[in-house]
Amino acid sequence: MENIKAVKTAVVGCGAISGIYLTNLKHMLSIIAVVAVCDLRRESAEAAAQKYGIEKVMSLEEILEDPQIELVVNLTGPSAHYSIVKQCLLAGKHVYTEKMLCYDLEQGRELLKIADEKKLYLGAAPDTFLGAGLQTARKVIDSGLIGQVTSAVGCINRNYVRSSESAPFLCGIGGGLPYDMGIYYTTALLSLLGPVSRVAGFGVRPQGCTGMDPSSGRMGEQWGFKSYNTAAKEMAFHAAELMLGVEQCEKDGRIYEMTSSFTRPLPLKSGFMNTTFEGKVRLDAEGALVQ
Repeated sequence: MENIKAVKTAVVGCGAISGIYLTNLKHMLSIIAVVAVCDLRRESAEAAAQKYGIEKVMSLEEILEDPQIELVVNLTGPSAHYSIVKQCLLAGKHVYTEKMLCYDLEQGRELLKIADEKKLYLGAAPDTFLGAGLQTARKVIDSGLIGQVTSAVGCINRNYVRSSESAPFLCGIGGGLPYDMGIYYTTALLSLLGPVSRVAGFGVRPQGCTGMDPSSGRMGEQWGFKSYNTAAKEMAFHAAELMLGVEQCEKDGRIYEMTSSFTRPLPLKSGFMNTTFEGKVRLDAEGALVQ
């Protein structure tokens, strides 16, 4: 990777999740050069810049107007995803956004259209399907070792009422079990088994914060992997439609017919970590780099 010019990148959103992103972007991805951070709370951006040795603290407007910045990593809260991603795409920036890509299908389709028209990369979390466990599962499935897979089960349990006390966004757009955590399992299964044609589901709404209704109140090297956007917008949109389709089933009691599809991302080659990342990086329990 010696001849690859590092992509000048700005990180928008310096909340809790930004720590692991900035650690990895700064120390594990040689193709990325983080040149600026941005947050509505300027003091948060200044603290991140100082901690991670980033040169500039910029406003979103300054990032959009800077022709040197090619990629924006959007780590804002879910309710801001559509607006910020759209502005960045219209400004000619590639975008990688935290989960989910969208909480409104028409807005999601608009983002995909803009990215296609401007020939820009648009990727979205979760990219945990690039991890060793799921990549190993992919190899097992693709090799035919266990035969044709006909079903899969994902289980998760979270107390979102208690969690929302420290993270209020969990009660708003993109919060709650389906969208904040369920998207990991959905994306994992899509990456392993491919697109879905029909969705059926139901939900139980206990009293308290559930975040079910989107209208109510580690970054992989996809940018440098042979010009292929692995955690790509098409799969991210399909995953979002699947989750929203389940909610629609709950509302009207009918099977939801999916409108989107995608091509399964290529699996990572064996030894990808060893050949892509430079040296061995050790992190402490809080995700900070161990010198």
